[in-house]
Amino acid sequence: MGGYMRDQVRNMVKKDIPLQAVTVDIGGKLIKLLEPGAPSLSDPDFPDGWVNFYREEDYCATAYFYLDKPVNNLPEIVNMGQRLIKN
Repeated sequence: MGGYMRDQVRNMVKKDIPLQAVTVDIGGKLIKLLEPGAPSLSDPDFPDGWVNFYREEDYCATAYFYLDKPVNNLPEIVNMGQRLIKN
């Protein structure tokens, strides 16, 4: 998730940054943008407020597990360059 003010989000869309607006906050009132009849970010009368959006450029995951002793047979982690996905 990400969020910026309306005009900043519109500029991101113009730069082809992949995102999907999901809510806009107008003085504490939350408008859900994925429901039927909701305004579109491109509408000239779209409310000026904080827009939350789904981001697509960064995904990550974390897994936790507990060992029953202070040693293990796990291999060494590979260096960061090998772990990064290049687009």
